[in-house]
Amino acid sequence: MSIRGSLTPSTGNVFRDLGFSKEESEHLFVRADLLIHVQKAIASRGLKQAEAANALRVLTRAGKGNAPVAGDELPQKATRRRR
Repeated sequence: MSIRGSLTPSTGNVFRDLGFSKEESEHLFVRADLLIHVQKAIASRGLKQAEAANALRVLTRAGKGNAPVAGDELPQKATRRRR
């Protein structure tokens, strides 16, 4: 099977290839790489979601068990964001 047309070489950063600015694509690339490392560390330790959230100090939503709240981070003072 042949490929028609021309191929554009990758920059090595999928986010840049998708059209994000250089700064934003570098930021997204670093975040994605960090997430991959965190996921591998959690898996290698066999942590459950609540254990990983506790180890990473992720805030949890009251009334939802120990499910982490996406996007919540632990600031200097533990405060909750209102949605």
